[in-house]
Amino acid sequence: MKLSDKIKITVFLLASILSVNYSYSQCENFTVNVIQEDNCNNNGILQVVVDSVNMSPPYTLLVDYPNSQGNYSDVFSTGTYNLTDLQGGLYDITVISGTDSCNSAIDLNGVDFTAIIFS
Repeated sequence: MKLSDKIKITVFLLASILSVNYSYSQCENFTVNVIQEDNCNNNGILQVVVDSVNMSPPYTLLVDYPNSQGNYSDVFSTGTYNLTDLQGGLYDITVISGTDSCNSAIDLNGVDFTAIIFS
């Protein structure tokens, strides 16, 4: 193997490592907080927090609802966004800023109703 080939491979590997590190730092301060569990009647609240140092507004929010209930999208410019009136389940949340994106999956606990009927 030629020296020039070794240099090319080394440069490629370093670029790959830096790219992964940059992608991780973009999402390092992206969080989804549970403000309120779904206690009854679909009243759960999730808060999406985006660090404006790593990503800049406007942000595009994409939400995949649990149990195939559909998708939701919106655009916002503040650092936080509240999702309200949510039922329990696993939510897949993506925030996009330009060409950068961050993703989080969060499980919102819900009330399990069990009825026992005596006859």
